[in-house]
Amino acid sequence: MKWRVLVVVALMLFVASNAVHVEEAKGELSIQLEPMWMDVKGNDLHVGDVFKKRVDWRDDYVNDILTERYGITYDPINLDMKDKLTLRTEISYRKNQWGAGLSGWWFNTDDSLRGRVTTPEEVWGFNEEAIWGTWYENGVQMWDHTIGPVYNELEPSCSSPVNYFAKNNLGVWTADLFGIRTLAEKKDSHIDLTFGFKIGRPNNDKEEGQSQRAFIYNYFEEGKHFDNQITLQSKSKADYSLMGGPVIGFQGKARYKGLGLEALINQSLLIGKVKQSGTFTDIDDIWVVTGPVGGPFTRVKQDEYLEGK
Repeated sequence: MKWRVLVVVALMLFVASNAVHVEEAKGELSIQLEPMWMDVKGNDLHVGDVFKKRVDWRDDYVNDILTERYGITYDPINLDMKDKLTLRTEISYRKNQWGAGLSGWWFNTDDSLRGRVTTPEEVWGFNEEAIWGTWYENGVQMWDHTIGPVYNELEPSCSSPVNYFAKNNLGVWTADLFGIRTLAEKKDSHIDLTFGFKIGRPNNDKEEGQSQRAFIYNYFEEGKHFDNQITLQSKSKADYSLMGGPVIGFQGKARYKGLGLEALINQSLLIGKVKQSGTFTDIDDIWVVTGPVGGPFTRVKQDEYLEGK
């Protein structure tokens, strides 16, 4: 699974509170907490689609004309990886025109969803001239494959409901160890060059799947029925090692009558390795079951287990 994540910092220029300064003869210590609004771009949030197929047919046996019309609609299944407010923390020490500092931030977001798709019962009619009807097929398209509902005699439509689920967890954190060199300075403002080393680690976990039930009355013999609980499930993980690389940037501060404005911009290059893993599970849990024939089939007794293929 290849993916990329771009974390957008929508708020960088607002400082949560005035920096805490401790002035000593040897230098100045500064501690800052900055709120940042984070969002996720580039991560594939499209899980699949709910498809609904409808076929209308008419057989005019008087005029020997058979007509058929069909159509399919698709409703996307999307996860919503919500944007969030997080904090950037920075501790720095300055003396004259040089300094050093440590800063970092973290961001984590996730989402999950579940749904159920059912197929309506077929309807039909006839008269002296023709016979006509409408039938449906509703299901879920996942993993670039259309997976229709299996045969299930417990349902009026004889098509199994399709239950689907998906979840995604994304986490990113970074930390900078940097030096500071003042390029320009006035009484209440200055512009600095920052340079140093950045480390960070993103991780991305995904899980998707669906389940159905196939059921056939008296499949083996009278009173013994076929019952198959079907599960399709995929799990994928992009596990990044600790990444590191150089970082360089500029930052500036200006003050006027107790009000302060701070801006910073930096660029970094992170180098590391990613371990990508994934599994796909297809389970057929097949049983011979016994129970009443006709009416609501609410309870069954598992009589014999048959290994799924």
